[in-house]
Amino acid sequence: MTALTALAVQPETVVALGNPAALAAADDGALVSAGRAYLVIRPAAPGAVRRLYAGGAWLVLPAPGTGCLGAR
Repeated sequence: MTALTALAVQPETVVALGNPAALAAADDGALVSAGRAYLVIRPAAPGAVRRLYAGGAWLVLPAPGTGCLGAR
């Protein structure tokens, strides 16, 4: 259900699970964080979630809040 919500609603920041190099190439958004099998990105334009899935993501979810304000 969450993945379907991410397709319908454009979150401000998303976590995409998959090969980070392939995912970074799939969207021109701002890179927030990356690891061995994930990428946190602020999408550049609507449709980024679909582009990330097309680029090889096996799961894309809205990212939890980050920084001082997100930790509350």
